[in-house]
Amino acid sequence: MTVLFCIATVSLFGQAPQAFSYQAVAYNSSGVVVTNPIALEISIHDSSLTGTIVYKERFTGIQPTTQGVFSLNIGTGTVQSPFTSTTFKNINWGTNSKYLEVKIDPTNPGTGTNYTVSGGNQLMSVPYALFSAKTGVEANVVTVKNVNDLKLFTDFNPATDTPTVYVQGYNSPSDGGGGTFIFKRYTDMGTASPGGVDPKPVQDGGIFIDSYNGNFTPHGIWIRQFSGDIDIRYYGVFGTGGTTDQGPKIQYAINYAHKSIEDVNNRPYGHNGSNTVYLPNGQYIVGQIVIKTGVTIKGASMTNTTIQSLDDSNNALVVMPEGVNRDIHFRDINFYGNASTYFNNFRHKSCFSFVGIGTIAGLWESSFKNVTIQKFTGHSFYFQGSVTQNNYGITNQFITMEGVNVESVGQLRTDSNNFTNDYHALELNGLNGQFAFNNCRFDGGAFLYQGSDIPQHKVNGISVYIGTTVPGINPAMINFNNCTFQTAETAIQIESCNNVNIIGCWFEHLERSIVVKGRYRKSKAINILNSSFSNAAGKLGILDSGSGRVIIAENSHLNVQNNFIIESTELDDPTRFISVDPINGAPASNLGISASGNYFEDKKFGYSYGIKKDVILTNTSPSVIDLEGAKAIYLKNTTGNILTIDEFKSSTSPGEFIFIRADQGSIRFNESKNIYLGNMNDPSIVTNPPNGQLTINNGGIAIFVKIDEIILNGMYQETYNLVSYKLRN
Repeated sequence: MTVLFCIATVSLFGQAPQAFSYQAVAYNSSGVVVTNPIALEISIHDSSLTGTIVYKERFTGIQPTTQGVFSLNIGTGTVQSPFTSTTFKNINWGTNSKYLEVKIDPTNPGTGTNYTVSGGNQLMSVPYALFSAKTGVEANVVTVKNVNDLKLFTDFNPATDTPTVYVQGYNSPSDGGGGTFIFKRYTDMGTASPGGVDPKPVQDGGIFIDSYNGNFTPHGIWIRQFSGDIDIRYYGVFGTGGTTDQGPKIQYAINYAHKSIEDVNNRPYGHNGSNTVYLPNGQYIVGQIVIKTGVTIKGASMTNTTIQSLDDSNNALVVMPEGVNRDIHFRDINFYGNASTYFNNFRHKSCFSFVGIGTIAGLWESSFKNVTIQKFTGHSFYFQGSVTQNNYGITNQFITMEGVNVESVGQLRTDSNNFTNDYHALELNGLNGQFAFNNCRFDGGAFLYQGSDIPQHKVNGISVYIGTTVPGINPAMINFNNCTFQTAETAIQIESCNNVNIIGCWFEHLERSIVVKGRYRKSKAINILNSSFSNAAGKLGILDSGSGRVIIAENSHLNVQNNFIIESTELDDPTRFISVDPINGAPASNLGISASGNYFEDKKFGYSYGIKKDVILTNTSPSVIDLEGAKAIYLKNTTGNILTIDEFKSSTSPGEFIFIRADQGSIRFNESKNIYLGNMNDPSIVTNPPNGQLTINNGGIAIFVKIDEIILNGMYQETYNLVSYKLRN
């Protein structure tokens, strides 16, 4: 009689004895399947088929099928002397290989008195799916249905055993929250070194599960064994929506991810170096979470993984602790606010609020990628650095956003006018620097209440605000590349900043596209380059007719180069388009506007204000004129006298040309300081020693080029050399 072993499978049980199922096909010596009852003797050998037998049992009355297939559960037969019922449980599977020997008695199925060897083979994956492979460790693997059953499992000796348990699911089998756990006694975990971190983990409901708390001593904890991302289902969090705040459980996962990057020598139990919290597709209800250094929160997809903000009294959904927080990342998630619940009871709640707290504090070296933010009644992104003069310790810096899409309703207004517009899709307030926005979208967004086709709210306010209220503290090095701004009263407002670059961006359906001010300090090096503006100056009808603008500048220096402007011909006021002037329509006080290479679909829309600077002169005016960054200067003289100018100051670059016009009176240029006229001299003026002089009358013009040079004793000197002039008598 020969038995061919075809199939061996594993079944796991929640109580002793432990076992695995074995299935085979029985043939006789002629190759015909055996269908009559048989008896079997099973032996497990150590190291080889001829090695020491560590366990033996027998089965009688086994009935094969008509195809000769029979099944049995090894570990549940009649144990043979000298072995006992606990021997199988205590086999040390982690030491040496184990071999299975099968003997069969086909003639005495009820007693099994005439066994012959039918075959043998090495056990490979079968026992190792049941038991730990750690040499010398007794770790029986049990299967339980859920985490609660794991907490109550006591079928082992806590003083000597270190068992392994497989949990089929967090609440129910196959819900994704199951896994393998090992038991660790607290007495085996050691103590913290002086000044060190206690290595004993604390129950968190996901990675660390507390064991039975009755008279079960010594006490210990179950530790989840896993690799890769920290699946939020490990904590019993499932994306099923509802009204329950899942934030506390998600916070446990964040805390674990943060701890996992710490020194593993101080935290050797359970911290496997995984710092990514993973959210499968679904809807997660969250009141507030505190993000921490080194943690990445990643969804399955930007469109199908949603964190829904709970309608509560928290001022923001995501915040950070005090001090420096760095290496924090968000990926592939949709954040959804509660705008629809505020129709009658307005309450503001932001999505991300990063406010630096402490002497040295802020968000550093962090990123957001493929993130959508919708319908938050507060800020979608709020970054606040230092707002105290000469305090440079609190800053948000080195932040990157890529593929971030914001549909903000923080700028809503209603007929009741009780909804303020102090909230933005993005705000950088105070000391913030080195921000890069690539392929992002910041929209104000008209809001439709409860699916109505008639908007109940209109957008109001500013989508993106970058500024400061403190002289000497300002955002800087802010770059928008290939971004989109739509549907707002003002797309971008910049106040008292430097080095803000808006390059290759799209602006559409706006009242004002870009407003730049120097309210608390002069805004400098604001560059608006290679961008497109479509119906982006007074299109929404929110502001008074004629008040829309593409660009507004006040006390600032701008470069406006190589942009494309197209507007609806239904609005014929040319001043509402590429205009550069203050909101109130008064003459601009600007450092200078460099505008060139801009293309207008209809050339009449290229009408601009603010390129020139008006300087009003009096009989007591100083003889030095600060041109700032302007390149077209109108010197207004209504005194009736010829006024003399002998010095210019300017923040323009060397080699740039400056156009100067005498307006309403005569102006005399004198060579006595830094103005150089060449051989020019007004013959009616005699000076001793002789100085070159040039007088231009009302309407006369003079063009100078700025030259910087080093003069006597290494002193720096800027000079202004006359290029051409027209007296206009």
